[in-house]
Amino acid sequence: MPEPITFRLAVLAYSSQHNMVPRYLTAQLHLASNVGYRQLLCSSSAMLDVPRTEHVTIGGRAFSLTAARVWNSLPTAVQFS
Repeated sequence: MPEPITFRLAVLAYSSQHNMVPRYLTAQLHLASNVGYRQLLCSSSAMLDVPRTEHVTIGGRAFSLTAARVWNSLPTAVQFS
């Protein structure tokens, strides 16, 4: 994925966690610590839940999936700032 697109997705993921984007974007990204089966993991404090998709080509391009993957790939120091 080109760097400008990756950067924009990371900015949108950050902005959605701080309620600086429209509600329809905020509703698509969920913290992994709020998901029932991942609540007890220490690593899930700043990570976003990556939803499962049935279709690799169509579902893999969804905002909720790609933004969560980009955010989770960032270093922990960047996620907490």
